[in-house]
Amino acid sequence: MQPHADMLEGVLMGGGRPVLVLPADWTGETVGNRAVVAWDASREAARALHDSMLVLSDDAKVWIAAVDANPGETGYGQAPGWDVGAHVSRHGYKVEVRNEDSTGRSVPHVLLDLATSCDADLIVLGGYRHSRLQQSVLPGVTRTLLRTSKVPLLLSH
Repeated sequence: MQPHADMLEGVLMGGGRPVLVLPADWTGETVGNRAVVAWDASREAARALHDSMLVLSDDAKVWIAAVDANPGETGYGQAPGWDVGAHVSRHGYKVEVRNEDSTGRSVPHVLLDLATSCDADLIVLGGYRHSRLQQSVLPGVTRTLLRTSKVPLLLSH
C-alpha cells in the first residue's frame, strides 16, 4: 500500500469521505463481516466508526479496540470504549469492547495482532490524526498500517 501513500493522504484529507484500502495481496472473500475499530475517543475515530456502518454487514461482529486507554473524566471516559460499544450495539451489531495493553508493542502492531486473532476482514480507524510534520518525524498509526496491514482498512478524517 506504500507507493500511493501521498495520493491516499490527499484524498483522505481533502475528500471529505471515507477511504477503503484493500491490500494488494488481499484474498479474503468478505469485507465488513468482522471489524476491529481502533478507538481513541478522537473526532477522527468517531467519524471512522460512523462511516464504517456504510460497509459493515447487517450481522457484523465489531471489536472496539482501545489501546492503552486511561479511564478518566476526559478523553476515554470512565469505562474506555463501553459507551461507543453500546452505541454500536444499538445499530444491531454484535460488539465486544477490548481494552488492550500495548506491553511494549506499537499501537499498529496491537491492532494487527487483534485483527489476526479475531480473523477480522476490516480495520476501521481515524486517519492522520497528527500533523504532517509529526507524521514526517515519527511514523504514525495510519502510515504504519497502510504499509503493513494484510487486512483492508477503512479510514476517515
